Parts: sequence; C-alpha cells; structure tokens
Amino acid sequence: MKIYLDIGHGGGDSGVVANGYVEKDLNLRFGMMVREGFLRRGQTVFCSRETDVNNFGTTADDAIIGSAKLANSLGAELFLSLHFNSATSDTATGVQLIYSKNDSKGRALCDLIAKKYKEAGQPLNAIYTRVSDNGLDYYGVIRLTNMQAIIVENAFVTTLQDVKKFDDDKFCKAVAEALCDAVTEFFGLNDGNDKPGEEETMYYRVRKSWDDPSSQIGAYTVLENAIKKADENPGYYVFDESGKAVYPTAGGTDDYKAMYLDLKARADEAVRLLTM
Repeated sequence: MKIYLDIGHGGGDSGVVANGYVEKDLNLRFGMMVREGFLRRGQTVFCSRETDVNNFGTTADDAIIGSAKLANSLGAELFLSLHFNSATSDTATGVQLIYSKNDSKGRALCDLIAKKYKEAGQPLNAIYTRVSDNGLDYYGVIRLTNMQAIIVENAFVTTLQDVKKFDDDKFCKAVAEALCDAVTEFFGLNDGNDKPGEEETMYYRVRKSWDDPSSQIGAYTVLENAIKKADENPGYYVFDESGKAVYPTAGGTDDYKAMYLDLKARADEAVRLLTM
C-alpha cells in the first residue's frame, strides 16, 4: 500500500511552541518512527519531509498545498497528516483524529486508531469532521487530497503532562506502532510483528516490476491476498522473496492461483468431513 506521511510544519514554520517544546520537532521524531513501522510491514512510504525543512515554500499554506499535490501525484492510497495539538486550556489531553465529511469509512478507521492509541497509553480526546461555510472540508490537507486522509493530533503541546509522555522513546514508539497497527489491521496488510527467533516469514510483494520497489502497493504473507490486490490493479504482479513473478506467471497462466485454490478446496473438504 502507498502511504503518504505529511509530517507537519518544518523549516521556518515551527507549529505550536509551548512548555519548552516545538511542534515541528515533535512531528518529525514521531513521523520517522511511523515511517519505520510501515516500512517494516512492507509498505511503500512517502514523507513530506525527513529533516527540518519546508520542501514546498516558506509558509504553512505552501506546505499544505504542496504536500497534498505531491501525495496526489504519487498515487498515494492513504494520507496521514501528523501533528501535535494546542488548546487555550492547559488541561486538554489525548489524541484528536479528523477525517473528511465525504469519507464513509473515515470514522471506522479513526475509531480503530483511537482503540490502538488507548492500548498504547494515549487516550482519545475527540474524533470529528470540520466543514467550512461553503460546505467543503475545512482542512486543506483533507480537502485537496484525492485519497483517504486523516489528521492525527497526537497530544497537546500546551498541556505539559500530555506532551511530556512523548519524551520517552519507548512510549513514543509504542504510539507510532499503534498507528501502524491500526492502518494495517483496517486495510488487511502485513502486521510486521514477526518475533526474533521465529522462522522467517515469506512476503508476497505486489509491484509493477521487481526492479521498481517504489511501485509496490502491498506486501502479504497470504498469497491469495496478494493475488487479489494484483487483480484489482492491472499491470501489477506478485513477486516472492527471490524476485520471481509468481502471479500472473510469465506464460500468462494462473498456475499459482489455481494451485492455491485447489489446496484450499482440499482443506475445506477435509474440515467438512471431520465435522460431519
């Protein structure tokens, strides 16, 4: 899956500054942890920035417009805008999640993210959509993108006890992993949680060609799931770990798919006989 991480602010745009914290720095540190989590799960990840820069101009509006355009041009399938929050109160805590008014599945994804965050130790503050007077989505990164877009406001910089938790690398990584877990579970992707010492897991990667890793739109441990993804995207192939195209095969036949379906049918029949 192609995931675009919009790592908020950067360069001359600091974002929220409070309690000795600068939002652009918090966003970058957290964003790099999320990037690593998705890469470990075999997903294709694009980032708006990987250092303290604004790659799209000098203002916040430049970054919003430029980041949305870049995500669109890359064919991203999910846009995650990563931020830390502010409030007039110094007691506001928790994660806020914002999705498009036009996204029928946005609430469900946000609910799952909130669940995973709570398990990691960061409670929910709110899930919502925001609409301008003209009826369009208020936030530019949601309004200007062509794919599903979620804004993640991880914690309140203006509340010391909320933001201070992210000083702990272990906590920060746990929350980053919670976000990755929610997305991979929601979209049925590889969870990346193989344990050390276990037999290495085989991943089937869906790409246009083995030599073009940037074209990868998924990595799956179950061949049937990889085949389904390839079928949904003409011009894409399923490759095993060695780089061999296993579906469709070079001769244009469906040998691997047929083999899998035959084995599945035999297994289903065996279960049926055992339960008679």
